[in-house]
Amino acid sequence: MFDQLRVYMEGVYPNIPEDSWNTFTDQLVYKEVPKGTTILKAGAVCNFVAFINKGLVRGYIRTAEGKEVNSDFCPENEYTSNYSSFLAETPSDCTIETIEDCEFLFFYKDKMQDLYKADSVCAEIGKRMTEKVFIDDSRRTLSQLIATPEQRYLDFIKNEAHIYERVPLYHIASYLGIAPESLSRIRHKLAKKPA
Repeated sequence: MFDQLRVYMEGVYPNIPEDSWNTFTDQLVYKEVPKGTTILKAGAVCNFVAFINKGLVRGYIRTAEGKEVNSDFCPENEYTSNYSSFLAETPSDCTIETIEDCEFLFFYKDKMQDLYKADSVCAEIGKRMTEKVFIDDSRRTLSQLIATPEQRYLDFIKNEAHIYERVPLYHIASYLGIAPESLSRIRHKLAKKPA
């Protein structure tokens, strides 16, 4: 149950001592969640970080007009959460929903501080993971601000190929910040380009 998580965590902090690993995994809660389930609703305070053992989730924000705008896709072997809500204990601005049947390992906020106080390795892993989330989010924000829609699409299919085939195109268009019709034009244009 923890093999995929161990590989992920070793990428952040190589050679985790066995006692620290056991202390950490004792705090996790395994849950199977069906497709179409909301695991965090906008307006609620996010009290978890969840590692995805299997499946795919999306984060989205609902505009004042009621339109859903995708902010994130997280497949297996990644974490999902609303980190700003989780860390600041403020209401979440986004909803997180399963797109596929999922298996999660939940780590709840009420356990985190005690764990960090009890185990310095776990505290360092938490720090490094927070830094990784910040860096990833900063890259995405920068791309949204400076890349053309075509470049954002090309980057998505290059860097997120494992998600591309699993998500409807209207969700991808929303994530890229473009209209579905614009995405269709981009795809058509790229299909005509010589290889």
